[in-house]
Amino acid sequence: MTSNLWYPKEKPIQGISGWGGGATGLRMSSGGATPPFDNYRMFAPMNSIRVYVLVGAGWAQAGNAIYPTKSSKTSNSDFTGQSGTSLGTSTFFDTPTATLASVFGVSSTAKTYVNVIVDDVSGSTSFSSNYSDPNNWNEFPRGTAQGVFISGFWKTDTDDRGSWKVGLSGQHSFPPDSTVADEGNDINGIPDSGSSWTAADAVGSAANTPTSGGLFTAGYNPVSTYGSYADAPYMQFVFNSGLGDSVGFVVGGYGTNSDTRGASQAGVVYRIGIHE
Repeated sequence: MTSNLWYPKEKPIQGISGWGGGATGLRMSSGGATPPFDNYRMFAPMNSIRVYVLVGAGWAQAGNAIYPTKSSKTSNSDFTGQSGTSLGTSTFFDTPTATLASVFGVSSTAKTYVNVIVDDVSGSTSFSSNYSDPNNWNEFPRGTAQGVFISGFWKTDTDDRGSWKVGLSGQHSFPPDSTVADEGNDINGIPDSGSSWTAADAVGSAANTPTSGGLFTAGYNPVSTYGSYADAPYMQFVFNSGLGDSVGFVVGGYGTNSDTRGASQAGVVYRIGIHE
């Protein structure tokens, strides 16, 4: 597989300061009758979440490679109290790393729906980075509300990665053998209600632009606001030819070369359900 990631083109950031304005989303099919989060895992970076500044100006897409954690990890609270730049592999991840298809019991070649949501980011429980962090896991959960922005979404065959930024090499480069999703949908409406930030702008060639995509706005709380994860607005990414041998996902965020570390509003913990 090959990555379709190339240096992102510059694009006006409409409403970036307030993350608002624009049309609302429509309720769309979730693909089949399977409840979207009955079969889920918490996902997190397997390697370092710390990435440094690049020299120069201009946009530089950044984000995290995320992998399914052990089935015993069921919510954000399981990641509270961690320290260091990486999670303890034996504590949080199954080894050796299995393919996503085998973890979720789906065909590796059938059309596959990946449902993505985050836990409460309405207050001090947000697991989302900012321009000047993260330094360590002990910075999470945050003391204030911070949303999660997804500018691109890929499946990846590359294991043991964490934070990445376009233009860097080695461990913090964009993971090779990554393939962008074919389709992005906002289910139950747009997670950033009342805005024009949509999952459709996180797939295809649009995935290469760090200033467009979908947003779980600061203040988003799926359970307390909507009653359940299934009834809350969430993002869905579709892989028409299945997940193949992929072991994780690559999530793009919003960053620039002048950022001190990584990307603004880049989630480090996700709740993801997968089904055919």
